[in-house]
Amino acid sequence: MADSQARSSLLRSKSHAFCQAFLASKKASEILDTYFTSTPEITEHGPSLLADVLSFIPNPDAFPPSSDFIVDTSAGGTGMVSVVAHATFASKCTGKGREEDFTYRLSDFDGEGRIGHWEIWADPLNAWEAVWGGLGR
Repeated sequence: MADSQARSSLLRSKSHAFCQAFLASKKASEILDTYFTSTPEITEHGPSLLADVLSFIPNPDAFPPSSDFIVDTSAGGTGMVSVVAHATFASKCTGKGREEDFTYRLSDFDGEGRIGHWEIWADPLNAWEAVWGGLGR
């Protein structure tokens, strides 16, 4: 039980620190070197064209406190952390934006709590709304 609690604490603290580094706009190389394994996988779910037309604008309080991060130390054999956060997604053309929740699922952790797989889940319907101003267009 103590090992599971220690592992949970490690994954929670490392995941929270990663999210805070992301918000602080640390250099990508610094984030990768500090928080990720040597061969990480990053998966963004949803249409790939959205990055071309939307700006991602995280709020300073985009992520909840670490106590709200969901940790499963046994998922996939190496653990999984999930957190729901929020940001504004704005059209690069019109500047019109929309507040949206998104989810990070972090998994494939190594023994030191570095992330092996980062998945990003967002609602593309809200992105569509931000870009085009409605479904009727």
